[in-house]
Amino acid sequence: MLLSEVVSCEKSLGPENLKGSELYRITLKDTILFPEGGGQPEDHGFLDDISVVHVRRENGIVAHYTLSPLAVGKEVTIKLDWERRFDHMQQHSAQHLITAIAEQDFNMATTSWWLGETYSFIELDIDFNRFDEKFLKLLEERANELILQGAKVEVTVYEEGDEKPEEARTRGLPDNHSGPIRVITIDGVDTNMCCGTHVNNLLHLQMIKILEVEKGKKGKTNLYFIAGRRVSQSLSRCLGREKQLSSLLKNGPEEHVMLVDKLIKSTKQSEKVCSSLWKEVAKNEAKLFKELPLKPKLYELHRKDGTTDFVNTFSNEVKEFAEGTVFFITYAETQSEAHVMLIGPEETLKSASPMILKMFDGKGAARGGRFQAKVRSLAKRKEVLEFLKKESLLPTSE
Repeated sequence: MLLSEVVSCEKSLGPENLKGSELYRITLKDTILFPEGGGQPEDHGFLDDISVVHVRRENGIVAHYTLSPLAVGKEVTIKLDWERRFDHMQQHSAQHLITAIAEQDFNMATTSWWLGETYSFIELDIDFNRFDEKFLKLLEERANELILQGAKVEVTVYEEGDEKPEEARTRGLPDNHSGPIRVITIDGVDTNMCCGTHVNNLLHLQMIKILEVEKGKKGKTNLYFIAGRRVSQSLSRCLGREKQLSSLLKNGPEEHVMLVDKLIKSTKQSEKVCSSLWKEVAKNEAKLFKELPLKPKLYELHRKDGTTDFVNTFSNEVKEFAEGTVFFITYAETQSEAHVMLIGPEETLKSASPMILKMFDGKGAARGGRFQAKVRSLAKRKEVLEFLKKESLLPTSE
């Protein structure tokens, strides 16, 4: 905690991600809340009992964004969300360590990085197609070895005019940078310019786990990782899912992959059989229509448990009769989703479809002699049927 004085307070639109909220931009004489920067998100906390939802640097001044105002000149207690801060410290120091090892041991430079809410990634200057995944195991092992050795992490602040260490890595300072420069040194491992917050000993990282790599932008590779508390949190989530799967699959974790693979293959086979059966049902439905001695101007068909295979097959089977008959087909795929199809003359589809969409409160379009729509409910099916029975919407007799 820190006592500080409110210097200014004014209404503000705030950052892009908080647009729509009525915010107040507050500046203080001093602060312990870190503004976003260096790839690290901002701190959260409180000014007395008022929540700080965003902190950023604006023209060299730290601006705190809150949902409530504070009086200028008021002395406030700044309280830091330590759990969020420490998490960011662990991830940021882990990034420095991984970056140093990747560059020194494998000649892979870091070009950028991103600290997310559950995982982070480092963009490495190596083409994904040239990346050998054996590096991941070696890199992770080396990182965790250094954590066990407990190297100190120190921050040195250099004022303007001070001589900077030549070995300090940097991707370049912003063009508008002015004032002191902070250098983060992992003893015996790395020296790097950085404005972010860090642990003071690698032991505080506890552990680093590299998750995966993926193809990045412009010939780069993204390496995903977690560190510290996030490792145990991730393990807890994995164990929870494992327990659920064991219950569902009625078997132990060692059999999960085999059982899921078996289920997927079985499901695909069942879907194939069902598709064939629905097509047969549709052909039989079409046969019933074709056998009618007198073809009606309006033919309705509804299935409570229909599918796309069913309706498309039926449509293809009766399309030769579409100039003389309007086919009104409905089916419900799930309890919350139903489908409507209208087959008939183009002029009928064009004139009827807007009203059908309005009556069903659905979305759809007419194309190629068919009108198809997705609706939430078929409750107004009878009303739509009555609407279609109007002589002006049905084909005229020859």
